[in-house]
Amino acid sequence: MSIFAEIIQTNIISFIGLIIVSYFLTINPLFDQKSKKIFFLIILVNISMLIVTSIDSSIALHFGPDFYILRRITSFLNFACGPLLPLLLWRIFYEKKLPIYAYIPMILNVIVCFISIFYNLVFFINSSNHYDRGPLFMISILISWFYMIMLIRQPIHHKHYKKHAEHIFLFVVIFLMFLSFILEVVFHLRFMNWNFSAMSLILYYLLLNIQYYMTDSLTGAYNRGCYDNELNKIEYKTNYIITLLDLNKFKLINDTYGHMVGDDCLILITNLFIENLPANSRLYRIGGDEFVVLSKKADYSSISKTIETIHTKANDYGLNFAYGIVDYHITESLTDAIKKADSLMYVDKKRKQDCYFPSDKLLNLHHIKTSQS
Repeated sequence: MSIFAEIIQTNIISFIGLIIVSYFLTINPLFDQKSKKIFFLIILVNISMLIVTSIDSSIALHFGPDFYILRRITSFLNFACGPLLPLLLWRIFYEKKLPIYAYIPMILNVIVCFISIFYNLVFFINSSNHYDRGPLFMISILISWFYMIMLIRQPIHHKHYKKHAEHIFLFVVIFLMFLSFILEVVFHLRFMNWNFSAMSLILYYLLLNIQYYMTDSLTGAYNRGCYDNELNKIEYKTNYIITLLDLNKFKLINDTYGHMVGDDCLILITNLFIENLPANSRLYRIGGDEFVVLSKKADYSSISKTIETIHTKANDYGLNFAYGIVDYHITESLTDAIKKADSLMYVDKKRKQDCYFPSDKLLNLHHIKTSQS
């Protein structure tokens, strides 16, 4: 069998999966240009390394000592590029530019792997085309794990509930990396690492699409579709604390300061709720400036105090919202509970509208939002 045929046969599923993801990425309007470029780069690296790894294996199995130099090069590429996938994924997750220190381990790994072409550090291919592990064999794996840890730390650090799905994805990727490491290093099975990486990319693409369809594109809160689905699940089944809220004088804010400031108000309110709500609560944007908080297995007084704390913080930015809270029990009608929360919210709105007027503080919201991101 030729090298080309062996490469295709061994990696056919991964190749097809990555090509399909690449096509859908080009026509998918949900991804911004930064994410698309990085995602395409990851796919290109993954396909390239599948080919390099296959060539390396074919040289080891079918070719003699005359090709040991070429095998040193393919081994260098395989070890040097190992941490690149988690590094690029971290770049997608990270909302700002990665700090300089993020690239130092990758650069160190490339240098050590390059030296290994000539000296036995990470690997060594002798003139008989025989492969040996070097004393620094684990460096590429350890650096990959460093980037995976940073990937996990990033969503936790931001405390953003829509990152929960990312946590699941990251732990799946870690498991796949660990499994590929065991299969390749312990059981000496070939083509594991980059095939598992291809699987991880496909899973990540699916994850991002799910998230985009679940969340509001402007604020990041869960959208109306998720809210309706959740209501269908809870009626007569689960006790909930339901909080309806609505920004006060939002139309006046838009008319006075413009819709960009209005958008900043919505984003900041969402961020305040995300930062302060307990883990058992979810925020949904169900209309222009209308939101709902659904709190499962929560205490009424605790949620009330949290909402009031958020209201105080919003006032510090020049924002104000009205809200109504009800304690829904499974013996009640969910529709009646929501109507009651809505009535309480409008009572609160009438009480607050007369004493709240938008101020020029709102002009600072764009700067605040930018500095927070």
